[in-house]
Amino acid sequence: MLKEIPALPIITVAEDTKIIAVLGKSNPVPAANAVAAKEDWMRWNDYGIGLLLQNDFKGAEAAFTKTTEADPANADGWVNMAASERKKAIPRARSQFWIKRFRFKPDLARANYFYARDLKEEGRYDEAIAKLQSVLKQYPRDRVVRNELGRIYFLQKRLF
Repeated sequence: MLKEIPALPIITVAEDTKIIAVLGKSNPVPAANAVAAKEDWMRWNDYGIGLLLQNDFKGAEAAFTKTTEADPANADGWVNMAASERKKAIPRARSQFWIKRFRFKPDLARANYFYARDLKEEGRYDEAIAKLQSVLKQYPRDRVVRNELGRIYFLQKRLF
């Protein structure tokens, strides 16, 4: 048994350097009253997703609001606003964001999946099943959607 830790050689296998631009006068943080141009919707949306992943719900909702201001007909901003509510544990199937989302793109699979989960949380199983089946028409082999559908059938005690 060793009484001391042996001195092992340390060899550098790889090395890299990155230069990160720090926000300053040349790259200011966007102001809350910044005007969202239509071509910037994706930047605002991605920024909001990043904030949402950090559980900054207020910041995420502000960014998603800019997304919807930039391109109101794009469903992504509305879907992500509803996802933000969901992540805050506020399932509201009748949320204003779901209503607006369905006005623009009623067959968006991602939105129908999340909407179905909200419907399930509210105990509206038949409506949730219909939404999940519409997703399966687009993605028939999606195992996550099939799992969710099976869970709802189980909750309804529809085992066969």
